[in-house]
Amino acid sequence: TLGKGFWYLGLLVGLALLGGMLWRVGLDGLNAGLCVLGLWLVPFFLLDSVSLLLHTAGWAACFSGPQRHVRLWRLCLVRMAGGAINQVTPTADLGGEVMKVVLLGSLLPRAQAMATVVIDKTSIALAQISYLNLGTVYVAGHLPLPAGTQRGLHLTTGLIGLGLGGFVVCQRYGLLSAFVHRLRGFKYGQARL
Repeated sequence: TLGKGFWYLGLLVGLALLGGMLWRVGLDGLNAGLCVLGLWLVPFFLLDSVSLLLHTAGWAACFSGPQRHVRLWRLCLVRMAGGAINQVTPTADLGGEVMKVVLLGSLLPRAQAMATVVIDKTSIALAQISYLNLGTVYVAGHLPLPAGTQRGLHLTTGLIGLGLGGFVVCQRYGLLSAFVHRLRGFKYGQARL
């Protein structure tokens, strides 16, 4: 199936990237980096693992009906694969989301897989916008910035928050799916060779 093909392709690309990194850095360079980190590698790994598990548990809450029982470890693997693609490829943090939908395609209907990925990505974006707004309010209030810069900061974060809120409202009431459904009716013409 298509999902299995992407899985094998991702595995091959991942192994090739790992091999390229080892060739470029060398085993001595890798060992030197690990020696510099020392025992700090353990808490770093544990904190990253806790974050991964919490994000995956939140994502699992997005599933409904019979698909609600998708195994957490499987979702965790799908999340790691999507995150790896987002971090390694120049796909503007979206290539991994497409990969998540493809990998979930073997577990549940594609529409539901896409819906859960959109909910998950939107939730993360809302959290990041909240932190950004709190940070902007703090910076604007505690640093001697010119009034124009302060207004620009507030306007920018406000517009980003408004756009994201509008996206959530459109998703909630099905306006985006209606828009996409209307686009299907347009005839774009045919390509000529």
